[in-house]
Amino acid sequence: MNCPKCHTIAETDSNFCEECGTPLKALPAGVAQKMGVCECGAGPDKIGEDGFCEVCGLKVKNSVSDHVEVELSPLVAGVSDLGKRHFQNEDSFCVHREKETVIAVVCDGVSVSQNPDQASRCAASAAKDSLAESAAKPNPDFSQAMRDASRRADAAVKQVSFIPDLEEIDPPSSTIIAVIVVPSAGSGKTKKAIIGWLGDSRAYYFTNKANILLTKDHSWANEIVEAGEMSYEEAIKDTRSHRLTRTLGGYPAKAGTEMDEPGIIEADLSATGWLILCTDGVWNYADSAEDLAKIFHAMPKTATAIETAKFLTEWANAQGGKDNVSVVALAV
Repeated sequence: MNCPKCHTIAETDSNFCEECGTPLKALPAGVAQKMGVCECGAGPDKIGEDGFCEVCGLKVKNSVSDHVEVELSPLVAGVSDLGKRHFQNEDSFCVHREKETVIAVVCDGVSVSQNPDQASRCAASAAKDSLAESAAKPNPDFSQAMRDASRRADAAVKQVSFIPDLEEIDPPSSTIIAVIVVPSAGSGKTKKAIIGWLGDSRAYYFTNKANILLTKDHSWANEIVEAGEMSYEEAIKDTRSHRLTRTLGGYPAKAGTEMDEPGIIEADLSATGWLILCTDGVWNYADSAEDLAKIFHAMPKTATAIETAKFLTEWANAQGGKDNVSVVALAV
């Protein structure tokens, strides 16, 4: 079947388009209103490209701003944008700096779940607060801090209101990519990053010598490849390729578990460069680190963090902006 709005090919059993969130089947009465789409109850399929409801004619009120920019300093900033095809911004991010410690969190609400905008907003805020509290403690265990932040974010998402036991749409859920950057022990100006994630929001490390994708998506494609059932080239062409296998909230991938297990790594940031966190609204247009690096390195060397985040956001929108776009740039 094809999505009636963006015409993306979808699986026959899908209830929502994974590209734009448009319902592919009729929703039960009251679900659209519960999702916070339009006050009259109209679903996203009734919201025009101009943001006005085709049923009642009113401008849809988004719970999250269409465009957000936060600049902590020339070295730390983020941008989140509605994009060109979505009716609401379901991405959220937080940035925080305390002395030599920098914290950043980027979340992407899952469009095929209930209240994805609220889920991402609650998750980003909860994770940021948890990491800040852990960083303030003497001699913190940063890997444990990332686990604690993931648990708190998951709990926050599970507090978002939704209609339970609704087969047509999952409970609220969100991806997350979180990082805490701290000085490396006894190494002067050298830094390290502790990164945690669930889903397919990514972290990249770009320097003059290397361009590295630090995270590995929790996706159907990657799991099939790891199982040896398909090559990556085969898996990425499948309509299920971007299906998430781990998220905050929603239903845990493993029945009987409290939540999905986050990926956690520690990265050495010994070379001067940039740490870039982003949602799939960016990397969908440049899947490999090398491809995205070509776009990144096209910027002036003097670009600040906010200029970097805005440049990548505008570039993604220029490619079509089929999803919400969020970028956090950290100079390291």
